[in-house]
Amino acid sequence: MAFNTIDYGYAIGMIRVYESRLLSDIQIERMVYADTAQQAFDVLHDTDFSDFATKYSDPLDFEKVIEKSMLATKHDLTKLLPDPLIFEGVWKWYDFYNMKIAMKAVVLGRDFEVIDQAFSPYGSFSYEEIRMCAYGEKTIEIFTGLQKEAQELYSTTKNARYIDFVYDKALYLYLLKWSEQISSEIIRNYILKKVDFHNIQSFFRMSDDERSEYSTWVYVEGGNVSRSDFQSQEMMERRASQMFSSNTMETFKSDNYFQGLHQEAEKLLFSFIAETRYVPMGPEPIWGYWLARKNAGAVIRMIMVGKLNQLSSEEIQKNIQLFLNK
Repeated sequence: MAFNTIDYGYAIGMIRVYESRLLSDIQIERMVYADTAQQAFDVLHDTDFSDFATKYSDPLDFEKVIEKSMLATKHDLTKLLPDPLIFEGVWKWYDFYNMKIAMKAVVLGRDFEVIDQAFSPYGSFSYEEIRMCAYGEKTIEIFTGLQKEAQELYSTTKNARYIDFVYDKALYLYLLKWSEQISSEIIRNYILKKVDFHNIQSFFRMSDDERSEYSTWVYVEGGNVSRSDFQSQEMMERRASQMFSSNTMETFKSDNYFQGLHQEAEKLLFSFIAETRYVPMGPEPIWGYWLARKNAGAVIRMIMVGKLNQLSSEEIQKNIQLFLNK
């Protein structure tokens, strides 16, 4: 579906205003080098999280500030959108995540309330709707058949990781279809990159036996990694080398350091945020602004966790480098 870019005039104007208020490098530095967690928390009063930061005084409440501010952003962006389809894929991302953790609770026989803190409030479906769906008390169309598939795969493997694979694959197939509908090359390429990174990281996390038996539940078709590539160690190493730096690949091969792959993948994906700012009219700046706000929330979270655990400013600065898009 192609959208009329003229419809975005007012929305883009507002986004440019919002972008000027995003968490700045100076504000991040003030938080990182604050002497205490309280002083770091107080910096939020001067940021675009201030509307909610001023309602709390305890630095332990930083997560509430992030959540309430992000929900307000979701509300504002939803009102700005010329067509809700533009953000449908964004909200569904959180729905698949919530359903995944809900099914783990069901399959592993855990008290459902334990997932309450892990539940994301940014999806399309409420906590109660996800709970009912996980227990088979409600049908949500995008999850049809996935619960049974996840339960059967877990009963065979006794490995909860395969519940992740079932829902992750379904998510990426959904996003591929969604990205075709909104006619944005930037957003489409972002999703394709996510699919490629999923396939590469999933491949190397599996043993040879797992790949031969369970690759059907893991591999996502539609990206630049072909099904035949996914059957070959040599081809997957070649694909990974095309996407990741030589240093990252050398460290991964010698130490099996998956975090390095993940960090570099996220760094590459952050470049899409900057790219959206050069689009004069269309859905990209709105979508990019949400990613930028999400990223700011991640930076605040890592700083506050570090401060509350009395990490040094240098350690915190090192930890947040991934999220600084530099």
